[in-house]
Amino acid sequence: MLEVRQVGMNDLSRLAEVEELRWGRIAGAPSMTYDDLLTWYETGSPHFYVATEESTIIGYSYAVPIQFDFSEESIARFVSSSTLISHGIAEVECDTKGNAVYSMSVTSLKPQAAEALHRYAKERYIKQRLEYIIGVSRLGLFNRYRKSADLPVANKKSLARWYALESLRLINGTSDQGNNHSTYPPVRRPDPVLRYNAHGLPFNLLEIVDMMPEDSNSDGLGAVIISRYPHTLQ
Repeated sequence: MLEVRQVGMNDLSRLAEVEELRWGRIAGAPSMTYDDLLTWYETGSPHFYVATEESTIIGYSYAVPIQFDFSEESIARFVSSSTLISHGIAEVECDTKGNAVYSMSVTSLKPQAAEALHRYAKERYIKQRLEYIIGVSRLGLFNRYRKSADLPVANKKSLARWYALESLRLINGTSDQGNNHSTYPPVRRPDPVLRYNAHGLPFNLLEIVDMMPEDSNSDGLGAVIISRYPHTLQ
């Protein structure tokens, strides 16, 4: 039976094992280390959960509560490369009275665990009446797409914006968001990493940013995505 609960410090070693089991064999997919997970734990975020099956941890989710609005200052915190550190996590302070959560990250060894974690977190976000979810996603197949488009690296951010917007349109059925690069090759399937991260809500693109550490599959780029959270249990 799957159960979801709050993380404990004694869980971190197992979470590092789950990271390695899930991502360690996938080229270009950086996995979280024990030290990374300890940094998350020490933020004091109330949104750090683990999924267990027969008392064995098989997945986890993490997000940090923040205060966010659409002012230039707020947006700059998420689109400036200098704020993005390991794995696209921004240097932001945990604000338990904030109106948003940042960097909803889910890693699991079974799809059912990921679903349970998303559901558990969503219920708590709704109870707290949070307004936004913001995250940074790698673009796992962007390098392959860029090469198929036969465009120089100098144009990669413009192309990445088109690729991310078209992927989100396919994932969420959103509009073209002013995407007018019709001369670019069509995106027939959404990026799989972006699809994984844009799970269950209609996300929009805030910006394309440089990622650290650089991921060759994403051409070193990431998509900052945002969704306004619905306050209904649907």
